[in-house]
Amino acid sequence: MNKKALLSQFYSNKEKKILPEEETFSVIKEPYSRHIEFPLKFNFVKEVLLNLKSSIKLESILFLDVECIELGFSHRNIPYLIGVAYFKGEQLQTELILCHQPAQEEPALEYLISIWKDFQYICTFNGKSFDIPLIKSRFNLFKKRFPNNFLEHFDLYHIIRKTSPHFTNRLIACEKNILGHERKDDLSGSYSGQAYYEYLKYQDDTLLKQIILHNKADVHTLALLCLAMNEYCQSYIKQKVIPLKAPKIYKLSDKNSTFLIETSLENKKIKDGEDYYYLSEIARKKKQRIRATRLAIKAYRLNYSKAIYPALSQLYLYLKKPQLALKIINFILPQEEARVQVKLIEIKEKIERKYSLSNVNS
Repeated sequence: MNKKALLSQFYSNKEKKILPEEETFSVIKEPYSRHIEFPLKFNFVKEVLLNLKSSIKLESILFLDVECIELGFSHRNIPYLIGVAYFKGEQLQTELILCHQPAQEEPALEYLISIWKDFQYICTFNGKSFDIPLIKSRFNLFKKRFPNNFLEHFDLYHIIRKTSPHFTNRLIACEKNILGHERKDDLSGSYSGQAYYEYLKYQDDTLLKQIILHNKADVHTLALLCLAMNEYCQSYIKQKVIPLKAPKIYKLSDKNSTFLIETSLENKKIKDGEDYYYLSEIARKKKQRIRATRLAIKAYRLNYSKAIYPALSQLYLYLKKPQLALKIINFILPQEEARVQVKLIEIKEKIERKYSLSNVNS
């Protein structure tokens, strides 16, 4: 199939319809674009570091986002709009593959494969759980082999969740909190099914145009978040003060990553309770019981309330000091709010049952 015959001009104004003359899919191709509404705020680099292991070429990453009819992987769920983006030099190339009819899904998928076979890495947002399994299920439906040629899949949803879980785990929320941009007049992707239904049944492309803009903004945001996460990971390597908090980062299985994160936290000139809590969790993971307990208590003294729970667990479970744990509970119990008091009483009762101890006065 001739590639040039598949390309269509990107609609230039609202009056222009995107309905094709023939029943085929089209590729809305926008060369060398940047984000629709705001400029690139991060320094462009030829190589990025996303896995804290080795740098990879930015031009070898394909950014992908899918719009479909519904959630799930049923045969009815057609990925009718697949947005991809990739860097050429310092510019971002965007291609949106749109199926004008469900019957054109198979050739559209073939065109997608003609693009991504040239890339070594893929970057998505929650694509490990949805986008890629959905595309794979469509290949199985057409009894075609799914060409999984990528060396690694960078799912920014999981990367950001490990580094900054205090952000809402949605792409638009990450765009606002990390990139500092809030979309205006953006149509939610939840309307994608309705948009395609109105397009097919009534030839009304009003909502579909907005979904196309939404999809293009999503793949642009993926590219910008990739650069943002690169700067974040580079800060660990250079052992600078980390620009963002790192909750749950200690759950990484890679020992080298844990070491870099621990070093970065240790080198912070001013540490707060949250920093000491994460250091205590890293120590707990290494089974450094005494150090983990001391760091957790230090975090609690700096008003990080939840750090007291692992500190008490270390004391009575591993260090075998239930009396000390009970003394601490009795001392802090009157000072805490009701929610924390309930939890402390539960721990206290558990200790007394386990060791057959009576109440220990402070």
